[in-house]
Amino acid sequence: LVEKIASGQCRNGIAIVRPPGHHAEENCAMGFCMYNNVAVAARVVQKKFPDNVKKILIVDWDVHHGNGTQKIFYDDPTVLYFSVHLNLEGLFYPSGEAGSCDKTGIGPGRGYNVNVAWDKIGMGDSEYLHAWDALLMPIARVFDPDLVLVSAGFDAARGDPIGMCDISPEGYSHLLSPLLTLAEGRVAIVLEGGYNLTSISKSALACVETLLGEPLPRLRDMRRPHPSAVEAVQATINALKGGTHRSPEAATVTSSGEPTDTDDAAIKHCRRLSSITTKDAHDEEDEHYHSNGSFQEMMMSDSIAIAEEIKV
Repeated sequence: LVEKIASGQCRNGIAIVRPPGHHAEENCAMGFCMYNNVAVAARVVQKKFPDNVKKILIVDWDVHHGNGTQKIFYDDPTVLYFSVHLNLEGLFYPSGEAGSCDKTGIGPGRGYNVNVAWDKIGMGDSEYLHAWDALLMPIARVFDPDLVLVSAGFDAARGDPIGMCDISPEGYSHLLSPLLTLAEGRVAIVLEGGYNLTSISKSALACVETLLGEPLPRLRDMRRPHPSAVEAVQATINALKGGTHRSPEAATVTSSGEPTDTDDAAIKHCRRLSSITTKDAHDEEDEHYHSNGSFQEMMMSDSIAIAEEIKV
């Protein structure tokens, strides 16, 4: 697909691929990802079509940070990587500091790695579109890519039990639409994660309709973005400028944004997962398998319980 777009045989398209790829590093498979599909595609077209594709924008809207994609292009100014993901103070998978806003690249790639890290659950259309309007699109227009690749995980979609976010199918249409104004519309959507088949199918369909030029659907759930989302976007802007994570303006906006009970529940859930060692996981899996199906079902049930609490 990406070669056809780069060679001019088609303008855009969607690749329904499994397994997903954005967690896979150059020599390490992880997070259900064996090969980094988007990273491989980017490198291939840069080498095969050097006159057509010099600069690539990768937009990763999967709810998890694409640690593999970031690491592969961390020092590369020809690839702008933008990820918006749930972070929960570094406790949400893949955990650690890699997805924090101050990871902006290194050497010649400094400033070409952009992380917007949500530290609260329940982020939806308003919050994601704020990140697009205030940060992604201004940067993308200046970067002026020759090709746009979307790491399209749909686990931030409404109804996903793991992602704990709330993007509507219509919201995905509005996230994709401005990307089609870049690179003369040369955009490839590549499927990443997602844990609810209904959410995935509705969201993917909305994206395909947008690729086909259907009129944008109305957004019915728009509101002012949550203060913590405004703060997260501002923190990324400050990091890219080399400043502190929090600006006085962001601090003012978030002065009343205390953690909620559901935020605490989500963080406790992530701490529980991150504290389980491999041996503990196997022991707990063995014990739980006989009583209630599987270790995975146990983790899923915890996430579903949290998701039920945060319905917006």
